Amino acid sequence: MTKLDDLLAYEVVEGLTEGQFTAEEYVISILKRIEEVEPKVHSFITLDTEGALSSAKIIDKKIREKEDIGQLAGVTVGIKITFPHKVSEPLVLQKFWKTMFLHTMLP
Repeated sequence: MTKLDDLLAYEVVEGLTEGQFTAEEYVISILKRIEEVEPKVHSFITLDTEGALSSAKIIDKKIREKEDIGQLAGVTVGIKITFPHKVSEPLVLQKFWKTMFLHTMLP
């Protein structure tokens, strides 16, 4: 089997729905990979490990209970935000997440 952190989005969804692995296992593999490469690439200013694992557990519970999880539930997403000048990271990200994703991406 391909390493979980190498899977494409559709392969993640298939693997989850077919019971090949859990969302929690997938998220842990992604977090481990980030931990391996982040010291070299410095690509994250914020990483919500607890939120990712919590969401994965919710998705796993829904799968066990045969609930609809949506088309991309369980797929990890990294967001690239580029600013032309310095801004307050927590405030900007807080507004960004609230307006763009919180109501549409969480299970």
